[in-house]
Amino acid sequence: MVDDEHHLLGTLMNGLYILQQSNLIMTAQHKRKVDDHENTQIWHARVGHISKDRIRRLADSKNLEIDDLDHLPTCEFCLKGKMTKKPFVGQSAIANNLLDLVHTDVCGPLSTPTKGGFSYFITFTDDRSRYGYIYLMWYKSGAFGRFKEYRLEVENQTSRKIEALRSNRCAEYLSGEFIDYLKKNEILSLSGLLLEHHRSTEWLKGGIEPCWTWFGP
Repeated sequence: MVDDEHHLLGTLMNGLYILQQSNLIMTAQHKRKVDDHENTQIWHARVGHISKDRIRRLADSKNLEIDDLDHLPTCEFCLKGKMTKKPFVGQSAIANNLLDLVHTDVCGPLSTPTKGGFSYFITFTDDRSRYGYIYLMWYKSGAFGRFKEYRLEVENQTSRKIEALRSNRCAEYLSGEFIDYLKKNEILSLSGLLLEHHRSTEWLKGGIEPCWTWFGP
């Protein structure tokens, strides 16, 4: 019984209910009939947000009984999918040399840890070249160690020194050892966004700047 309605009938035998086959068939037919009478909005979402004309052709070809076929309400998800953003007119200056400015950010925790159990990752992006590195981390506190690894590698490769590090100034960048390390090595700590939205989007799309990923053990 569902919602005070009888859907199946059965007879109790040896502790089990034996359902009548005819009732099962009638229930399945009733369910199909109810499912067929669904409104246009449900079918629009069910088959990949197709247009009203395509829903009508689908109904005709499959003999579906769809209510309100001539009326399709405005779909919020379709509107969001078609939204675009115009390019930014004003752009900030780019660093003159490699490693003059490095952007960094920590992301996480991930909803599903990686195979190695990592729940966070940290990014380092050179402002001049847009060359990016990604390091996986178990905890946010690993940011300092990953920065030292990154600095050692890129300074050896370029024979240049990191002049400034820009972050969102969260706790992982404000530990005493991190701040002392930056001061000792004369690296300026700047506060601000990782990259302007239009520039970071280009980096994330790939195809312009390569990105090395450290997977760990």
